[in-house]
Amino acid sequence: MKRRHTNKRNFKKFILFTFTVCLTFALFAVNSSAQTVTGLIDTLKSYSAEFAKSENIRYSYDKEANLLTMYAILTADNGIEYIADTAYVDVDRDGNWKVRTEDMIPDPLSDEEARILTDKRLWLYKADKYDNTYLLDFTQTPIKDTSGTEWFPLLDEFSTTSKFTAYLKTIFTNSLANDYITNTSIRIFGNELYDIGGKVSMYSFHYEDYLLEKTFESDNGDWCFYKVTVPMDNEIGNLTFEIGLYFTEDGWRVCYDGFGKTSEIASFVKAEKRIDLEDDSNPSTCDISLIYPLISILAFSGILFVSQKKK
Repeated sequence: MKRRHTNKRNFKKFILFTFTVCLTFALFAVNSSAQTVTGLIDTLKSYSAEFAKSENIRYSYDKEANLLTMYAILTADNGIEYIADTAYVDVDRDGNWKVRTEDMIPDPLSDEEARILTDKRLWLYKADKYDNTYLLDFTQTPIKDTSGTEWFPLLDEFSTTSKFTAYLKTIFTNSLANDYITNTSIRIFGNELYDIGGKVSMYSFHYEDYLLEKTFESDNGDWCFYKVTVPMDNEIGNLTFEIGLYFTEDGWRVCYDGFGKTSEIASFVKAEKRIDLEDDSNPSTCDISLIYPLISILAFSGILFVSQKKK
């Protein structure tokens, strides 16, 4: 009879011990899964139909803002990739990730708002390719280069690279603004800009008479494609371009630029099994840490101890 009671106590201890071990391993499994990019993506796919459909999930990391942005990329009917959904992940000093739960839902993009952005882009295209005299400050004395050519400076709001880049960021996403600066010829004397682009054509276009036609809108309404038709002269006919407008934290911006055939998506890095950030770390994607398994072990150890004392 005594041995039976001893076996019974040992059996209870074994059950408690087994439960503790199983729970500990379960918490470790949850923790290790959540600390990988795969775990983060699985979480996003469970909440977002766009992430679930996407087989091309990419990210960008803003080290200054400590912000990791995840993008679910899909392909529109016109064959151009677009951002179907976006998730913002804050990275704290300890390397922990916390997904922002609030959604940025844009108001529907009106035709007037779309035209304002397109106006700016066309105006810049005209300056870059044809004639930027209306960007120049003729009140200042021009500077002569070694060939004797006179160059007038750009107006004050475009007079330096930083000012011009800031202006571009009111039209483009940040990446496209920097891409424009990088891939556009800029004539600089000292720290001032005196010319942008190369005048590659003698033709000009009817800037005010262009047609703007929406060809695509994403399900969540934060990405739209537009076909731009620009009347030229009788010899050339019409020029057609496509631009993509995307709702960012800074408002609507050009995210696909058909004029230069550049896209914000080209600057994103594809998320594979893990993400190497600037410091080569792979921080946690949730608030679960090793403290939870530790607490569990201590708690159940206490239960075992108390049960032994009672017996």
